[in-house]
Amino acid sequence: RLYSKKNYEFNISFLNYSRNSEITDFVWKNNKYVNNTKAYKIPNAGYVMFNKKTIDSTNLNSVQTINVLHGFEAGDGFPEIYLKDFNKEKLIYKNICDLNMITMNQHTDRMYDPKSIKELINYLNNNKFHFLTFPNIYKDVNSSLNSIKIESLQKLISILLKTENFYCLSSGSHSLAATLKSQFGVPKKIVCYNPDFDNTPMQGYWYSNVEYKSLPTVKNLNKKI
Repeated sequence: RLYSKKNYEFNISFLNYSRNSEITDFVWKNNKYVNNTKAYKIPNAGYVMFNKKTIDSTNLNSVQTINVLHGFEAGDGFPEIYLKDFNKEKLIYKNICDLNMITMNQHTDRMYDPKSIKELINYLNNNKFHFLTFPNIYKDVNSSLNSIKIESLQKLISILLKTENFYCLSSGSHSLAATLKSQFGVPKKIVCYNPDFDNTPMQGYWYSNVEYKSLPTVKNLNKKI
């Protein structure tokens, strides 16, 4: 949208990485400002901008930092999404949580302390939370928990748009929920448990409409390169 306002044609390079085609459709194909989602060109925007200059991002979150690096105003700090066939619905779920995490558990030097995660699970379970599970990604599921299977991104969005309180870790669903709340007003309340080393407000993936709490971490002995 920002490039479109400056009369630039916006394309997605074939080198752009997405974890799956559903994310590509959601982020790019549904975006009316994207001209081509598979252009055979070398990227000249996006992450490559981090190699060209740096900024003082003390008071900017990641979204705002990216905007400034590309020569735009910082903005409100939220991603923009373009939903098709989604309408605001009645709230059905009182309490929903997502305690899944790929990036931190597999690719960072530290990970959430398993003991703290277990304590958090017990706390949420005692408070009658529904736990989101992703059977296409995670095979191990605690059958004793009151769970909701999420087998597509569309279903995840549909659930979040019907949720009053959403508790999560610092993951993709955290950013998605914050964006939905910014655009549609739901989930009504979002609580994110950040790792204890990520405690600088409004830097990184911090959003002004989310309540943040800290959770202990330990050294990640299973880190993948």
